[in-house]
Amino acid sequence: MKKSTLALLVAAQFGLLACSSNPTANLGVNAQRVAVSNFDRDGIRLAYTLDGKLTSVESIVYTPIFGTDPSATESAQKRSEKISKVQLKNFIDKKTLTGTLSASIISINLEHASLQQKSGITDSQNLVASDREVFLDKSGKDVNASSESSKVLDDATKLAQLLDKNTDWRDVDGGMALSSSKPVNNGQTLEVIYRWTAKPKN
Repeated sequence: MKKSTLALLVAAQFGLLACSSNPTANLGVNAQRVAVSNFDRDGIRLAYTLDGKLTSVESIVYTPIFGTDPSATESAQKRSEKISKVQLKNFIDKKTLTGTLSASIISINLEHASLQQKSGITDSQNLVASDREVFLDKSGKDVNASSESSKVLDDATKLAQLLDKNTDWRDVDGGMALSSSKPVNNGQTLEVIYRWTAKPKN
């Protein structure tokens, strides 16, 4: 009797630990699904799993190309690298990931994941949300947040904090590499993406 009681207590403790380490466990979604948060105004895009692991960080820069000579494109490329570093530094220094805006973006992805799970749809391509979908009032509160979504927003806040805790931002900053570069806007602007990708763990 004592052994069975002890086993139940141990199982319960492991269950609590699992829930605490995965803030989205109560939503019943696949913790390994990848979601994307687009911080368009900051030029930053994050991809992460729903159990709190950052998989990639992108710094997206749009730089004017002054002239049609190939050297003009090279010059824009060099400027974009400096801008990218500043963008990422500002994002990290302002602790944007753990802010209200970030939590609201993540909550949109969690709501979509939950709805898809209930309907049997598991297309991870649909888990993409942007800061352009979030509207904050003067006090920093999400004006679209309802009482029904307050629990999801709470889970999103915890997930954002876990993502930040699990991320070595110095590694991210030092590991950014050129991912793509292409002229847009009829050749007047250079779109450059610098990317950090998490190394697979054994």
